[in-house]
Amino acid sequence: MNEKKLKVLAAEIRLETLKVIHSRGFGHVGGSMDLAGLDAALRAGGVEFDFIGFDACLMATVETALAMAPYADYLIASEETEPGVGWYYTDWLTAFGQDASMPTIQFGRNIVGSFVEVCAQKCRGQSTTLSVVDLAELEATLPEALADFSQSTVKLLQGKQFQTVANARSGAREFARSSKIDV
Repeated sequence: MNEKKLKVLAAEIRLETLKVIHSRGFGHVGGSMDLAGLDAALRAGGVEFDFIGFDACLMATVETALAMAPYADYLIASEETEPGVGWYYTDWLTAFGQDASMPTIQFGRNIVGSFVEVCAQKCRGQSTTLSVVDLAELEATLPEALADFSQSTVKLLQGKQFQTVANARSGAREFARSSKIDV
């Protein structure tokens, strides 16, 4: 497939995706789908994916990753709000067209690399984050640590050590602080 055909395919994919989103009321077009809804849809589909990617803001959360873990090997998502240009499909679809057997991790790196590169050119000054998360690794290591964190926080709150929790929270990194995008 040549580059012109890949560009047309990428535009068609984006257009069809927007049509589906609009018809179902998801995303910025008129609503949202929560994690329970995503889980139900993926479970009903009965398919396991190499990766699940979100070309959307604020989707690289622990909650999203753990919810997607039963259905994919990797999660590709942004911790921050995404600039309006979104993912740049042409570069990574071209690379995939040239080597359809590339490992999933390399495919993910191509998506991230082209996104960061295009954002650097077209969205100067905007925060740009996109990550590839190994869901099996996350699922094997995070739940215990998250449970420990939750239990220690509950103990602090039960002990009325609210300032300790507030200080820790205020020192944590925050995403989309000045916006209520996708919330």
